[in-house]
Amino acid sequence: MYWIAVRFPNPLPVDTYGPLESPYLTPEDNQVSGFPSVGLVMLVRYSETPLGKYDELAIIPGEFDLRALVKEVSELKDERDHILEAFLKGKKKHMRITRIYVSQLATCWNGRHIWNVPKHLAAFDIHDSSTSVTAHVYPPISATDPTRLPNAKPFFSARFTKIPYLPSFPFSAKALTSLGMSDLLVQPPIPSHPDIGLLCGNEHWKRLQLGFRSTKGTSLCWVEVGKDVTERKEAGEGDSLLGKKQTKGSSRSEEGALEDCECRGSLSLFHETHAKDKYRNIRPKEIRKNVWSELSAVEAEGLRVWLHQPEQGLRLTPAANGTGETDWIQLFEIIRPNKTDVIPYLDHGSSEPPRYARVAIFHGSKLDETSTIDEYIVGPLPVSEQTTVEPLTYIYNSGRHRTPTRLASYLIFREWMKEFSLEIYDIAHDLFNFTIGPDGIPNFQLGSIDPFWMEDDRDVVWLGFYQDSAARSLLHQALYLKADVTGRNASEWKVLQWLYNGILYDDLESLKTAWRSPGFVKLPPNLDGDWTEIRPMSNPTGELPPPPKLKQSGPSRVFIDKSENFVSWLNFTFTIGFSQITAMTLFDIRIDGERIMYELGFQEAMAHYAGDDPKMSGTTYLDSSFSFGALLSELVPGYDCPEYADYLSTQFHKQEQLYERKNTICIFEKPMDYPLQRHTDHSYTASFTSTTLVVRSIATIGNYDYLIDYIFYVDGSIEVKVRASGYIQGAYALHNQLYGYKVHDALSTAMHDHVINFKADLDIGHSIPNSFQIVDITSREITYPWSNKPRRTMVLDARNLTSESQTSLLWPPNSAGMYLISSPESNAWGELRSYRILPGTGIGTPPHLTMRDSSNLQESARWSEHDIYVTRQHDTEPMSCSYLNGMTPGDPLVRFRDFLADNETLDNEDLVLWFNLGSHHVPNSGDIPNTVMIGSSSSVIFQPFNFFNRDRGIEWSRGVTIEHPEGDGVRWVPTADPPTSSTTSEINGRGPGYWERIPASNSDDHSDLRVRKSNTEENKCSSKSQQKIAFHGTPLTEEEQEEKHAGVKVMEGLRAFRGLRAGRMWGYMPIFRDLEIF
Repeated sequence: MYWIAVRFPNPLPVDTYGPLESPYLTPEDNQVSGFPSVGLVMLVRYSETPLGKYDELAIIPGEFDLRALVKEVSELKDERDHILEAFLKGKKKHMRITRIYVSQLATCWNGRHIWNVPKHLAAFDIHDSSTSVTAHVYPPISATDPTRLPNAKPFFSARFTKIPYLPSFPFSAKALTSLGMSDLLVQPPIPSHPDIGLLCGNEHWKRLQLGFRSTKGTSLCWVEVGKDVTERKEAGEGDSLLGKKQTKGSSRSEEGALEDCECRGSLSLFHETHAKDKYRNIRPKEIRKNVWSELSAVEAEGLRVWLHQPEQGLRLTPAANGTGETDWIQLFEIIRPNKTDVIPYLDHGSSEPPRYARVAIFHGSKLDETSTIDEYIVGPLPVSEQTTVEPLTYIYNSGRHRTPTRLASYLIFREWMKEFSLEIYDIAHDLFNFTIGPDGIPNFQLGSIDPFWMEDDRDVVWLGFYQDSAARSLLHQALYLKADVTGRNASEWKVLQWLYNGILYDDLESLKTAWRSPGFVKLPPNLDGDWTEIRPMSNPTGELPPPPKLKQSGPSRVFIDKSENFVSWLNFTFTIGFSQITAMTLFDIRIDGERIMYELGFQEAMAHYAGDDPKMSGTTYLDSSFSFGALLSELVPGYDCPEYADYLSTQFHKQEQLYERKNTICIFEKPMDYPLQRHTDHSYTASFTSTTLVVRSIATIGNYDYLIDYIFYVDGSIEVKVRASGYIQGAYALHNQLYGYKVHDALSTAMHDHVINFKADLDIGHSIPNSFQIVDITSREITYPWSNKPRRTMVLDARNLTSESQTSLLWPPNSAGMYLISSPESNAWGELRSYRILPGTGIGTPPHLTMRDSSNLQESARWSEHDIYVTRQHDTEPMSCSYLNGMTPGDPLVRFRDFLADNETLDNEDLVLWFNLGSHHVPNSGDIPNTVMIGSSSSVIFQPFNFFNRDRGIEWSRGVTIEHPEGDGVRWVPTADPPTSSTTSEINGRGPGYWERIPASNSDDHSDLRVRKSNTEENKCSSKSQQKIAFHGTPLTEEEQEEKHAGVKVMEGLRAFRGLRAGRMWGYMPIFRDLEIF
């Protein structure tokens, strides 16, 4: 980092701030506080960031007087308090970055979007010699490709000459405040712009604090700024910061931002951090480009413009103006490249596979036809002369790219229901106390079944009434109607039947006639109240101390390259891909450099309801249709994830807009709350504890929140775990005893199946061809040479599944079976290297759909009817379903049943597993107000099975081995009768057959491991009685070392060994160097 102190003129030259930002600066802002003002020009070379290496040139003209901004800022309520807070502290002046250039597109976009730092792309040419550093900054030739050669004329040039013999000194951001300056940057709003890197803008003020520190790496140097610092004398000419003088009144600045500033031939600070590389032990040698990454801003904008060009013949309306009678872009995203194209790139260094986009277009302009959603494949990207658009059919075994949709109807459905509400207001007000506000909007809504039914080629829907509330899924009433909503003309829609209190009425008039009659039975309404609020009803823990929580005090062992979404942990590596439809998928999962999975990720989440009323009976949600990935929630540190977790944000493009969801994925290492392995013998105790890596996201789909974890264990196991919470979808408490339980005055629960489908493409043992083996644990009668008669025993009965027709599997009853994916390779002992798939640490065995041939689902989700399926890998079968399957359940885009129909061979082939998680959810009073995740978890684990030659986990764990001195800490008790204090004795050697040897564990025992003191001078004379302790794995923290030498304690979490002598330690840097409980 090079700092140049600059005295800026007042008022500031126009070119001190970018022309894009200037409209947001008032005349008062064009003048820094005081005269003259001292500002900074910073040249920074970032050698290590989550986005990789890049260079930066920033101009901070000085401190700006914020009082001129109070009037404008007061209108921005969300940011007003931040600005006024500075005033209350007495600081009315703060610095501002007015121009900043960077060499990398990602940080250009990131800085503008998050901090309002007006970053622009530039090309940097920096040469470092033994005595000086010369820097030139150029505008790039290509705004879309900053790696191309820069223009010949730099807009900034400087030479920093090191001053010999002067010592270096410490320097930090706090030095600014000691000089009376502010270290707080207050940044005004910046607009968006279609140019590269400027696509995003922000309407709010932002603030950020400068933070840097160098303990000994700051020194002075001589700086020359200007066009004469090198032989390129023409370098300062043209449109540059150091260019020609501006003619007064010119709309385009030609005067350089530093032209009139006193900065040439002055002293400068050269600041270089010497901090250790925190990733030095965990960064992989090579990080490949993420070929599954979502469309970049450049690709997406180029694609959007290209699709709207008349040459493509799509006749698109801008999505912002789209209606049910026009054609517009619904979404676009990357099409993940074919595995057959990616493997050569990953394993053999071939070129990256070309990138293509999936584009979904709503077609509603043909009013005489049913509206459709058509999908296209567009590429290669970025857009070029080779880019084409074609129907997307190769990934759909239906052969279609077009899906009939009721989206046009949905767009007018709300208006139809609003008008319809006025017709039934009198009865709704009387039965449910519903009202209509002054704005004409009712406080009740109609909810439809999903999917719609087809009756005699007509679109038919049942609708139920519920109170409009955040807890509306709990507030269903006892009134339902059946409507024919065929076509896009709402005037032709009609109500077919009404249902109230179990009685059918043919029309509204019949219902009202009955309602007015004296014998009409009115059911109590199901109304909102405090009982639906997500908050404690009391405070029983108010007088208790806070609970313990984890805190990471050492450096992280998790390496994350955020530019490529690459993760490395204890020799596990993988890359994260994201889709707005299916959310997060892990690719190229490797352990010790060897790939074990090509792909592991979510496919679909289904919730199939049942009930006495048509609304509950007719409801089955396929949640990817709501864009599962687009609905990921921002995670709450300390609650959804540990505070120390790393967070990733996700981006997607929908209706031609770029959306960002911040902190939607968290990644953290956490300790296991049980030993990885342990054993106690008469002569020693050994115990090893370990950690896991968790990759987590939470999607909120309507009333439900789905938490999905991918968990990595040190032994090589990988677990996929799902938990659910949120509001249940309840039913009215009438005739519902077969389907749920009454949990409030008029609320009954509704049983439903959650079946959540995942894909696992395993590549076991240096080999893509694998086999699937079932090993049954069975009973058998066997006669042995050494037995006089047959013995009933158990044996292993192994068989290979050779064809897809055999692989619609259920979990083995009584867990008496094993499912193995095996490599043709063997381990050192001659056994096939395999991974076993089995139920994980969830509650019970993962389920499948209760019924077969669901009336609601028809052909749209056949993957839900068994627990596991095994198929051959095909690039044409990348997913078990389409997000559009639910729109045509009888004839979906993807028919999973057809994956198995061709009955392909599976022996030594590239195999894919499709497995289900979820629950048979029968809610009860404990689900009010929200379902708790304790009883809603489900998981599957992939565990090494003869894959290694011995346990891998112990090599990556932290453990201790304690040798017991002869007779020490061992108590002999009789096995026949309970011992008494008079009969208990401690003896050496084994006693009579009536005695057993067990470790002492009484809390009042002097030899208890938790409180035992080490023997001092007496034990030094006897090596036999000296207790020895050997630690394994990660070394002690500095605090533990100090405590060990002080004789207080050896190891946090092993207080049993207080004051005992520690053995030699070895291993890897820990993540939990200290487990702090507070």
